[in-house]
Amino acid sequence: MSVKHEGRRQRDFHGRDHRGHSKRRSDADGSIADDGGGPVVADLATSGVLRHFQQYQQELDARYDKHERLVKISRDVTIESKRIIFLLHRIAREEQKERILTEASKRLGEVRVNGLRSIAKELTADDPYLYLRAYSAGLQEYIESLSYHRYLEAATLVSYDDVQSSLVFAENKEETEGEDSSSIRLYLPPSEYILGIADLTGELMRKCINSIGAGNVTTPFELRSFLREILEGFSRIGNAGPREVNSKLHVLRQSVDKVENACYAIQVRRQEFPDRKSVV
Repeated sequence: MSVKHEGRRQRDFHGRDHRGHSKRRSDADGSIADDGGGPVVADLATSGVLRHFQQYQQELDARYDKHERLVKISRDVTIESKRIIFLLHRIAREEQKERILTEASKRLGEVRVNGLRSIAKELTADDPYLYLRAYSAGLQEYIESLSYHRYLEAATLVSYDDVQSSLVFAENKEETEGEDSSSIRLYLPPSEYILGIADLTGELMRKCINSIGAGNVTTPFELRSFLREILEGFSRIGNAGPREVNSKLHVLRQSVDKVENACYAIQVRRQEFPDRKSVV
């Protein structure tokens, strides 16, 4: 072995290597001691730092578990809300309307009690914006189905206050729902209401096309006027709305264009065949 190599391994009488670093050893009890007579370092298992990190782990695990529960509930709300919309599209004749609207209203109530109420209970002591992304899809789909039901029932747009009032639940399912001391409330962010109404326009466009296929040439013109009012309202939002509103505004304009083209085609055929009662 060369002299140079031996010099690197040589240690002084204090137990230090040639760089001045102390050689440490680990005792059987887990504590770390210094061979050079230094102080014993406390075991990390009994230190406050580890206890804090264990607490952080529990908090993060609880948050992730709640997020997953909300995602599952939101998925169920989304599926049932879509089924309600499909049910409402089955209205082909006036004599079917009352029966289907009653059934849809009942199922909307079940969505509120079994789905949205569970979300409200999960968020009782939390900031709703903290978990908004977990249940946003279900909430928007519910607003879409509720607003479509309201339009078919009364030919009006459901208001923000009406949607918010439908998200107030009794503490117990047996009690009457209402805004009292024992009620729980799912806060409705205005952005979610806006995005839910934007999705409504696609269903109204489908309603227009289905009406033409059924020989109804009055409903498309009513829907055209209603969609124009919605488009005008969305145009006033501009860049002040949520970031998703731009993409949904593009789809809204496409829906309005399809309805207007359908109305234009009906009007042209009326001019071509003025003596015919049906122009489709």
